[in-house]
Amino acid sequence: MVISQPVDNVRSRNLLIPTPWQLVAMWICFACMNMVAGQERVERFAAIEVGGSNVKYVRLNVIVNGDELIELKEMGDHQVANPGLAVALGADGAGELDEETIDKTVAFVVGFIDQLTSDPENPVLRDHIAIRGSSGLSKADNTTRLIEKLQQATGQGMDFIDEDDEVRLTIIGCVPDYELFSASLIDIGSSNTKWGYLKPANVNRGYEMESGALTVGSKTLASGTEKTVGRFASPDAFNREAKKVCNHLVNMLGTPKVPVAGMEGDTVYLSGGAVWAMVTLIKPNDALEPYVELQPEDFKAYDRQLSLPGQEVFKVNYDEQTTASAKEMSESDLGRLKDVFDPPQIRAGGQILLAFAERFGWNNPESKKKIVFARDGYTAWIMGFAEEFARVTIPIPPPLRRTWTDTQSHRLTAILTGYKSGRVQLNSGDRLISCAVENLSKSDRAFLIDWSKSDSSDRFKLPKLRTWTGTRGGSLEAAYIRKDGDHVKLLGEDGRVWRVPMNLFSSVDQDFLDDAD
Repeated sequence: MVISQPVDNVRSRNLLIPTPWQLVAMWICFACMNMVAGQERVERFAAIEVGGSNVKYVRLNVIVNGDELIELKEMGDHQVANPGLAVALGADGAGELDEETIDKTVAFVVGFIDQLTSDPENPVLRDHIAIRGSSGLSKADNTTRLIEKLQQATGQGMDFIDEDDEVRLTIIGCVPDYELFSASLIDIGSSNTKWGYLKPANVNRGYEMESGALTVGSKTLASGTEKTVGRFASPDAFNREAKKVCNHLVNMLGTPKVPVAGMEGDTVYLSGGAVWAMVTLIKPNDALEPYVELQPEDFKAYDRQLSLPGQEVFKVNYDEQTTASAKEMSESDLGRLKDVFDPPQIRAGGQILLAFAERFGWNNPESKKKIVFARDGYTAWIMGFAEEFARVTIPIPPPLRRTWTDTQSHRLTAILTGYKSGRVQLNSGDRLISCAVENLSKSDRAFLIDWSKSDSSDRFKLPKLRTWTGTRGGSLEAAYIRKDGDHVKLLGEDGRVWRVPMNLFSSVDQDFLDDAD
């Protein structure tokens, strides 16, 4: 029997059989698709801060592979402009912004947006730029007028960050991971002074933050002091009045009106223009250091520096230990310092800093506190905000985001953002969590070990399995978590945690433990 078939159907069927040339074309197409899927791309973000003193922006490159966020990389460049906000606000930071200051501020914001979007090498998309007002600026009487003009000029409004969020982001940006929950931070800004301290909690509550603030900063105190003693008062008269105000405010710390909570910790990190000024003027040899430890004698030396008349307050003393590169950077910092602060503002910020040093004994040679200046603190909170803005704009899919459970059955859906010293760092979108690995559920611990085997986990430095050998020849496959006295905590592939005496391991393992943090 011969079965006849319509010609059209035969043609349709024949099209499904690829020719050799079609096979080549298909291979090229699939290869290109795989290349695109595997290629990393860069998403650029920026955040503009309208602060109590100036306007600044920071930029951030977000490296993405497919739908997965690979790395958040801060761009070193940033810009600062000073439209005279602190002078307009006055001594308590709660004055009224005049139209000229508002117009200057809006012009700087518009200029920054144009600069960011038209950058020939690293342009930022308009909807990848966010604008935020600082907590200090939020106290002005007529911020609504500023927001209205920003909306008209940019098509975008502006929200204000509150003091707690500003402190939280500054702590995260200034304090190294290993001290995140053992150090406090004090930020002396142009219009206010803030402090805070993070305490770890369980996986559901994340962390607890204790913080506080004073409504006085370098520029607002200078403005108020000049109104009291006159613009042409001697440095001694100015310092006496500013010191009186500062001591009154700082001595209120620890009272019900201004709780001292937030000053805990063995180390105190300092940020803000007032501290930057001190380090620039009396510690030029440390100009290249991101963190500068301050000694009791440094506060006494700065007290003497603040008594110098007029522009002499900007005097920097170099010595034979000053390297050429440190001097070059110091001179650059000094130039920027003169652009940002005038002599009365230097003295006012210095008196706030010295009042804290006196109140908490930092200038006492017997003090056990470690006082450290974080050089990048002045961009810390706005950079932290830029990172959170980027994470919201580019959602991170599983396996980074999952529901985590701790040993007390608290549950939280959060993103794994890092690992340090036996603790996972998680971000739930509204809070940062640091949780010890052994406090996670067994299934979450097993997940960490399983995921640590993938290449994409390398950037988190998760603990990886290795073979441990005992002095008697036995072996164990486990990942290192942390040291615990004369024991070590290890994590098995099934999520089980072992606590083993360190002296039971071989010499090779002992060398590994010596290098482990």
